[in-house]
Amino acid sequence: LKADGAGNIWILTDSGLLRADKNGNLQKVVKSGDFMMLNHWKDKVFALSRDGRVLVFNNQGKLLRELRVPNEYGNMGRVNGNIVWHNKWLMMTRTSVIAMDCQKLTFEKPQDCQMEYGIVLDEDHGNFWVADKYGTLTLFPAVGQAKKFPLLHEHDFAITRKRNFSTVMGTTGKFYIATYGIGLFVYDPKGGDVTHYTASDQHPIIGTDYLTNIHVDGSGNIWIGQEDAGIVCLTESRQPNTAHLLPDPLHPG
Repeated sequence: LKADGAGNIWILTDSGLLRADKNGNLQKVVKSGDFMMLNHWKDKVFALSRDGRVLVFNNQGKLLRELRVPNEYGNMGRVNGNIVWHNKWLMMTRTSVIAMDCQKLTFEKPQDCQMEYGIVLDEDHGNFWVADKYGTLTLFPAVGQAKKFPLLHEHDFAITRKRNFSTVMGTTGKFYIATYGIGLFVYDPKGGDVTHYTASDQHPIIGTDYLTNIHVDGSGNIWIGQEDAGIVCLTESRQPNTAHLLPDPLHPG
């Protein structure tokens, strides 16, 4: 399912592509075709098929263009995720990232975006977080260039933990990255600094390095779920203040 800029819902099925308008009227846009990915940009909707065809529609469901990913980029195969970032539609395949310029409708392989098995984890305020096969986390920010974080260095560990990251942007503009196994990272895009917090710090702000989720509330507090260690609440400041909720992180049970 994907909503376009006009509020219509586009639906991929085994028998074709459907479009439901805001009044619930259902239109069969394409009667057949093995589509695997949808996205939109301004008044256009893009649909990608398994054989590398890209169909471009307007919000009313009219077909505008039919394109094909160039053969030199190889077989599309399985596409794990896709985002529209900086006016480009990025399609994450098993071996690379292929980009389509949303305005010019041309294709390229941007070097700063390349990865294998990219999976889109989170989207927050126009910032996209994508994890790759080897545990590298890439931030595609709403403003600025892509930033890579090689957090999980061991391939087997990254696969076992399913590249488990959870991310959020705080009210001060800092990004908080909760990981399953290596604690908490805080990235400040203003200075480019990355601070790493673990449960083994001299004055720890988390009770375990195995973090399961992260959320920012309306007051700007950062809430972090911890495996077998309860929940921790951080207050943003130069040095995060912390409060633990039961069960106590140090409790053996």
